[in-house]
Parts: sequence; C-alpha cells; structure tokens
Amino acid sequence: MTAVRRSTRIRTKSQVTEEESSDDEQDASVQHIETDEATAAVQRDVEEEENSDSESSSEDDFEDQDDDDYVDAAAAKRKPRKRKPKSTSNTSSKRQKKKPSSSERSAASHAPSGHRSKKDQEQYLEVVRDFQPTELFEVISTSEDVSIEELLREWLETYTENRDRFLQEFINLLLNCCGSVARVEDHDVHSNESSNETVGEIQLLFQRQKLHEFYLLISKDNRKRKNFKMGPLYQNFVELMTKLLEVANDLQLLYVESDEDDTQIVTGNLVLDLLTWLSSFSVCKIRCFRYISTLTLFLFQDYLTEQAVNLEKNYLAKLTRQLSLEEKKKRPNKKTLEKLESTIAKTQGSKVVIEGVIDNIVKLCFVHRYKDISDSIRSESMLHLSIWIKNYPEYFLKVTFLKYFGWLLSDNSVSVRLQVAKILPHLIIQNHNSKSSDNSAIRQVFERFKSKILEVAIHDVNLDVRIHSVQILTEASSLGYLDDFEILMISSLMFDEEFDPFKTSSFNKRSKFLSTVAKFLARVISEKHEEFTKTHEELPEEVDGLAVAPVVQVGIFIKILSNSLIYHLKDSAEVDSKTKIRMLTQAAEFLSPYISSHLKTICDLLISDTESNELIQTLQNSTDNNNDDDEEDGQELDITPLFPIDRNSTILYLNVFNGLCTGANNPKIQTKGNVREIVLPLFHNLLNTTSIESADILCPLLESFITFSLDDWISIGYETELKKITDKIIKVFMDSTIGDSKVDLKYDIFAKFIHHIHYFEKKELEEKLLNQISTLDVHLKKFLREKMDPNNSRDDYNDLTCSLYELYINKLTILGREYPIEVDEELLQLLLNNFVSRIPIMFQDFDDSTNQEINFKILVLLATWNLEKWRGIIENVKDHEASTPKNLKSIWKPIAAIIGRLNTLVISLAAIPENAENISNLLYLKWSACTSLVDIIVAVKVFELKLPTDATSWKYSMSEQFPYYLHDSASKVLLQVFLYLESLFAKQLDVQLDRVADEDANLNDLPETGFFNDIETQFLLFTVKLMGLMKLNILDGRLASRMALNKEKLGSLFNKILDDTMTEGSEPNKKNIQKTKPIQMQRGREISPQSNNEREPNHANIEENNSDIPMTDDLEPIEESSQGNQELAPIEEHPTMVDSIDDSDAITQD
Repeated sequence: MTAVRRSTRIRTKSQVTEEESSDDEQDASVQHIETDEATAAVQRDVEEEENSDSESSSEDDFEDQDDDDYVDAAAAKRKPRKRKPKSTSNTSSKRQKKKPSSSERSAASHAPSGHRSKKDQEQYLEVVRDFQPTELFEVISTSEDVSIEELLREWLETYTENRDRFLQEFINLLLNCCGSVARVEDHDVHSNESSNETVGEIQLLFQRQKLHEFYLLISKDNRKRKNFKMGPLYQNFVELMTKLLEVANDLQLLYVESDEDDTQIVTGNLVLDLLTWLSSFSVCKIRCFRYISTLTLFLFQDYLTEQAVNLEKNYLAKLTRQLSLEEKKKRPNKKTLEKLESTIAKTQGSKVVIEGVIDNIVKLCFVHRYKDISDSIRSESMLHLSIWIKNYPEYFLKVTFLKYFGWLLSDNSVSVRLQVAKILPHLIIQNHNSKSSDNSAIRQVFERFKSKILEVAIHDVNLDVRIHSVQILTEASSLGYLDDFEILMISSLMFDEEFDPFKTSSFNKRSKFLSTVAKFLARVISEKHEEFTKTHEELPEEVDGLAVAPVVQVGIFIKILSNSLIYHLKDSAEVDSKTKIRMLTQAAEFLSPYISSHLKTICDLLISDTESNELIQTLQNSTDNNNDDDEEDGQELDITPLFPIDRNSTILYLNVFNGLCTGANNPKIQTKGNVREIVLPLFHNLLNTTSIESADILCPLLESFITFSLDDWISIGYETELKKITDKIIKVFMDSTIGDSKVDLKYDIFAKFIHHIHYFEKKELEEKLLNQISTLDVHLKKFLREKMDPNNSRDDYNDLTCSLYELYINKLTILGREYPIEVDEELLQLLLNNFVSRIPIMFQDFDDSTNQEINFKILVLLATWNLEKWRGIIENVKDHEASTPKNLKSIWKPIAAIIGRLNTLVISLAAIPENAENISNLLYLKWSACTSLVDIIVAVKVFELKLPTDATSWKYSMSEQFPYYLHDSASKVLLQVFLYLESLFAKQLDVQLDRVADEDANLNDLPETGFFNDIETQFLLFTVKLMGLMKLNILDGRLASRMALNKEKLGSLFNKILDDTMTEGSEPNKKNIQKTKPIQMQRGREISPQSNNEREPNHANIEENNSDIPMTDDLEPIEESSQGNQELAPIEEHPTMVDSIDDSDAITQD
C-alpha cells in the first residue's frame, strides 16, 4: 500500500490563488458554499498522526499516552500552531459558529434570502441551465429500477481500456452529486501525483460558483416523498458504491498478482486510484466534498469487512480443512497438496490485501472524519463503524475503535449523540450473543465511559438521546456492568416530577421515556429475583397454596420500587404524601406491561392473613438470617422481599395495585382481558379484608375499581358482584365523616365512585344511592332542628358547623352532582334560617379549618336541579301555553329564597369590621357566598334564554317575579372579593399592584392562608364570572375599568379574559334588546318597566332579621338600583343547568 500517497493540505497553486482572491468574494463563498477554514487545523496533523501509535489496532494502545480523549469538533481551542493572522481569524470565527445538522443541504434552497444576491441567483440559474451532467448521474438520479450490478460491470470494464476516462466519470459523478458545475477532463486525472492540486482547483471553482444544491443529501432527506425529482439518487448511489468493489473483485480488479512475483498478491490499480482521489477530496474545505468522499470510502469499507470474513470462513477454513485431511492420508496426492497450498497462499494474500485496504481507509479517512466539524460526517463515521464491528469483530471489536463511541457521547450535536446512543445497545446485544468473541473490550470501554452514559441518561437536553441511553444501560445491566447505586439512579427516574402523569400522554416521547425506564427496572427485577433464588435454594416451591417464586418476585419488585422512590426523594425538598402516592402510582402504571401478570399474587398477599401466613414467615426468617450473617454495604441494593405486613406496606401494595390496573386498562396495552379476569373476581374480597375505613387504603382500591367498565364485569360473569361492592362502599360512605375536598381524600374518591356507578346506568344501583339522599335529608332536618335552633344559644358553633358539613351537607353535595335533589321547603327553611342567616353571628367562633369547610354548593345544586326538572318538562311539551302550571310563582319561590338569603348574607358579612386577624377568613367566606350566588344567577339566566319563543307565560312570570338581580351593596362585595383574589395572586407572582384611592390598604399585607390550592385558577375563574354578569347587564360595567387596572401585570391569560369581554362592547346587547321586545307582551298588553325607586327594599335590619323565610306569595325580590328591566343579551349555553354549575369548580385553560 506504499503506492497510496497520503493526502496533505493543499499548499501550492490553489492555496496561493485563494489567498489572493478578494475579501468580498471570500465572504460570499462562506455564506453560500459550505467551507470550513477550521478543517485545515485538523488536517495539518495528518502526517504527524500517521506515525502515531494511538490509532493502531493493537489492544496495548489503550494505555498509550497519545490516546487522548476526544476533543469536541466544535471546540475552538487546539494545539498551538504557527499560522497566518488572516487564517487564524477565519478559523476562530468558523469554529465558534454553530451550524445546523443540515448544513450540507442546498444553499440556494436553505440559505437566508439576504445572503443570496439577485445577481448570484441569476448567474447560478444561467449556468445550471446550460450545464449537462454525466450520463451516469442522470441514470441513478432518475431510475428507480436500474440494475446497479449490470451498470457497474459495464462501467468497470472500461477501466482496463481507458483508465483516465473511468476516473474522469467517477469524479464528475461525485461533483454532480454535490451540485458542482465544474468538471474534470481525462488529462486532469492522468497522474495521481497531482490529485491534491487538481482537487484544490476544483475547490476554487466551486467556491466561485457561490450557489449550489447538494443533490445527494437532498435526495436522502426526501427519499420517502412521492414524485420527488431526484428521489432515487441517494439509494442508488449507496448501492453503487457498496457494490463497486464487489463487482471489481469479480472482474479481478480488487487485487492482482504482482508483476515481480507471481505468487505475491498486491492491491489493484483501481483501488489505489480510488483511494488516492477520494482521500484528497476528504480533506478539502468544502463540506459536501468531504461528505460524499467520506461516505464513498465508508461504503467501500462495508464491503471489505464482509469480504475479509467471507474469505476466512468460506475459503481459508475449508481449504485448510481439506489440506489437513489430504495430509493425513497415507499416500497424499502431491499435486492436490500443491494446488491446495497455492490456493491457500493466494487466498491469504487476498485477505492481507483487503486488510491493508481496510487499515488504509481507517488511517486515511476515519480517524480524521470522526471529529469533522460537520455533524453529518461525524454521524456517518459512527454508523459505519458499527457496521464494521458487526461485519468484522475480530478486527474492530477492540478498545481502539470502541472508544470513539464514548468520545462522541459528549458531542455538542444532538444528532451525533443520538446516533451513538442508538448504536450501543445493539452493539452490546450483538457482542453478548456472540460466542466467538470475549466481551472484555466492551466491558473495558463501558467502565471507562459509564459515568458519561449515566450523565446523558439523566441530564441530556434531548429526550430521544436519554431514551436510547437508558436502553444502553438496560443491556449493560444484564451483563452485570452496573453497580447497585447506579441501578437506583436510573430506576428513580420513574418518579421524575417533570413527567407528571397529568401532563404525560401515552403517545408522546415523555411517555416513551418512562416506558424505557420501566423496561430497565423490569429487567433488574428479573435479574435480582434470579440472584435471590440462587442464594435461597432451601426455599420450598409452594407453601399454603401459594407458589414461592412469584411471591418472592413480587416482594422484590415492591422493595426495589420503594427503594427507588426513597432514593429519588432523598435530596429533594419535603414532598407531601399525595405527591408520593401519585409518583408511585405512575411508576406502577408504566410497569404494568411487565408486572401485571403478578396481580393475582398481589391480591392473594393482600387478602391473606400476613401474620399467620407460613410462606411470608419463612421468607422473613430466611432473609433475616442472611442479613445477620452478611451485613449489607450501604451502597448495595436491598432485595429483601417486602410484604404487606403492616399499614404502611399495605398502602404501598395497594397504590402499586392501582397503578398496575390503570396501566393494564390503557388502550395501547393488550393485557386488559387478563387483568380483569384476575382482579374483578377478587375485588369484593379485597374490600372485606382491608381496612377501607382509612382513606389511604380506600382511595387506591376505588381508583382501581373505576378503571373497569360495566362491560368488563359482564364479560367475566361477575355483574352480580357490583351490588355487593356498592352496598359495601355506600355503608362506608354513610358512616364516614367527609371533610372539605381540599383536605379530605375521601371527598374526591367517593365523588368519582358515585359518578362511575351513575355511568353504569343500572337502575338497582342508582336506587340505592337515591335512597341515601332521602336518608340524609331526614337526618339533616333533624340536626338543623335540634342542634342549630336559633332560639337556643350555644357556644360550640365551630364543632356544630364541622359536623353539619362532614356528616350531611358534603355527602348531599357529592350525591347531588349525579342525582337530582328535590327541593324540600321544610329543609330549605331550616337550612337558610338556622344556619345560613346565622353565619355572620357564628363567624367569630369559627377557626381556619371550619371557615374553609363552609361552602354553599348545596344551595346551588338545589336551585339548578329544580331548574333542570322544569327544563326537561318544557322540552317535552309542544303547546307550552296550554301546559303551563297555574301557579308559576310557586316554582320560583325556593330559588327566590336562596338568592335573597345569599344577597343578605353577602351584605351582612360586609358589615363585619375587618382586622388583621379575621380579614382572610372573612374574605374567604365572602368569596364562597359570592361564587354560589353568581352561579345561581347564571343558571337562572341560562334557563330563561333557553325558553322557547312561545313560552310567554314563563317569561312573563320570570320578568315579574324572579329575583335574579344583585343588590348594590352585594355588587360592592363582589369587587372586594376580586381585590382579595387579585392581591393573593399578585403576592404569588411577586408583583406590586396599582390601586385606586379608596381601596383597603390591608390587602397589600394579607397573611398566608391554605384556603386555595391554586389561587391563579380561582382568580381567573372569578374574573370570568364577573365578566359574565357584566355581559348580562346584571353588574355595573364600570367595574371593568378597575379590573383592568393591573391587566399587564397579572399574566397573559387574565389579559385575554378582559380583552375578550371589553372589546365586544354593548352594541350586541342593544340588538338583542330590540329583537326580544315583542316577548314582553302578554295577552295583548305591554309590560311596563317598574321603577327601581318603587321597589327598593329596606336593608336596615339585616343583622337582626333571623325569622323564618316567608314561603308566601308576598316574597319580594331584592333588586339592584342600577339594573334595568330590559331583556338581556344571551350568554354561552350549557348542556344542562347542573353542568353549568359543576363546571364552575375548575377553570378550563387553553
């Protein structure tokens, strides 16, 4: 191979000419043609590195002092060299500039338009129009079904006839693929000695071209597009270069007999020519030239590595065996021996030549291009190195080559890191499955770069890179390459907060990452189970009907999962129990594909009596003995099986059980059928054997219950079990004290369970729940009559209020979300008179927890279910006038009472003096009352706007009797509540608010409270409600100006809410008023609007008025002085009255 001349940097005519070119032209070429001045800094060391031992194939080179760790191609600093000032400046600026991975694409198509002058484009189009590419380029760029082998055979046969013509066509093909209009003639390629000078001249001509299209790379990126002009170019080019040496070998051009010695095999002239010219292109400044020459050499190498192994296995091995057999004969045939020996010698000579070419491509190209400034070239280097290792492991599966993967894991390009991360798992699997190769090289390199792989898996900015890095570690763990604490580092990623289950979709990359970590953890669990089994061979196969192996595996799984969570939380801030449960459930959900088959064992362990279970006691004693004999290191992973032997471990098991059920019911996981057959027959037993009175135990059980549909129960024939389960849960529901939803887990889980039962639409189950409403109704009236009698003075209002909500009102509210609550006038009177009206008096006895407990959702439900009932009646009637009830006023009487009493309550609370101690509690109560009041008013307006046009009696009755107004004083309280929420939200954002002159200064120093879990949501929701009232003309529109005072400080969403309402103006309302005037006619006469002064009520005695609500026809509505009696503009419709209120508990965010 001495005939192959090493390419050096061009320092002759072309370089001098380039330095003499104008600065303007050079700047333009840098913008349009991708050139790399920094490449010179790399390539000037070629001759030095050729003599270095650091890149040899010897295994001893691993410790060589020249084997320095890879320095990123984008790093600006290199060894100091003497260089011209201009060159130094260009190199520095070029090295520091980050380029996209698609830098080789066409400058004409992708460069910024400002970088391409109109003159340059016109010149380029004119040149391209007149340019004629080679015939070979046209064939492979347009024909999808061309026979590459026949094309190559015909083309290579011309090499022996006219070597210069062949090389001319070969080089012009490369130039055409790069989009160069320059081309070489046969005299330019006559001498290999002038290859550097010729390539330098081509480079200069290409730079002067300024614009180009890199057709090869464009074809690669668009090869899947239909009807793309040059779609087959890349695929055909790769096949052409891959098979070129194969066809050349068939034509005996790859290696030939030496002219001096017929028995000696030497490299063919074709290979020498190709290597010489390609190596010259691979070191030039033009990126596309370097890319295509590097790709071509690597494709040559792909074939050569296959051929080397083929010669060894299919020729040398067989020939050597034949020779051995012939020599063992008593009378061997001398001619046969001579022929075999001659053939073996030639074959060995051929293999030596191929290995020489392989070695030259590595030294000529690979060791320089793996650190090329172009990330595409670096990626190709890693991709083809993996192919060479697979094809020829005896040569390439060494530390000398494997280290490049570790170096490029630190690459600054995501595409390069991703390429390496994709390769390594397959490399480990391939090596692990190969019996002919030792894995010492893999282990040595992995140990060297293990910390880098762990760092990438945990901290890399690209999620795909992290996913594939975890896959590397998954395969490495199977070989025992990971320490126990490193296993915990990766398994703890299952609990990463950034992968919150409420933000994680089953179809995105974050979900894929968690699935990858779950696979890692499942692999570890399986391996640790085998390890435990080997150290506990004395264990029986079965105890008390339970198989030992699955019980041990479940115990180890729970233990490792628990340890991983502890490891994740050890350096974190304090995390509440609800967050821990969510993390644990999420991890189990993603582990479901691997662990759900053990759900039967988990259920058996939960149902069995762990204290008397002989198997669990045997395992506990066995592990305790081992722990006494051999103390574990602090860094060692504890694989002692964990069983549900106490309350904490039971809660742990149940949350894992819930996560596994949730994951199994994922539509993308095909294990649902098996899981329902395992879980549902045992579910009632789980409820009977666990302490479901505890919320921590009840919640995961009911969460898992609602993951199964009615069809699941029917499909396995256990539909009758639903009645038993419902009875059991209803009993717990009625016996429990259920506090506020923000602090009591049972509130939400019972609401979910009842919603799920309602979704089943089974009459017998719904009747059970409706019966509970009647029962609670009776007990609530008794409690209000006996315990909350206003005539009896008491000093335990705080405890009584808590009992009122925890025993009755919260339960009715939960049931009322799904089932109608009939308006009982006696109950409503007791509730309003004995409790609601007395809140201002009892307020001084309330502590923070009681104050947070108080809400008025039950009043909202009573009003909206009443409206919903009549809405359903109206919709099913054709003649609305004929079917109108005679006494419409009695229909509105309960709702009128509720709205009137809430108005009174709001105004009464506003009259209580505020101080630093009670301001937060008082404002929270005002917010709770105002929210419910607004919800009821909106529900009434939705009902009115949905009335048919011919329901004139209903509309007349509402316009005359229904009190949907706010009193002036109540409107002021709404503003107070808005300012309260605004202040809390501003405190969270840490912004200083602007205020008007008469606002309360105490709002700037509100104390910290736990009343709101998400103050932003409540603030935005309340703002939406106020805007709705203004659109309905119920609230003075002038309030909007104060609400917008801090618009720019409170976030974009708040800004959008205000703008959406304020920009609509009042014109639409006027149009609607005109359209609805005829509706105000009743029996031929017009309804005259009533004067506000005539109906202004007296609120002087509000605090003293504790008498029963008069349920008579003389109930007067509370009116707002600023509210007219005109018809109002329509608002957004809701599916039902109840829906409009239920949805008010949470704001829907875009």
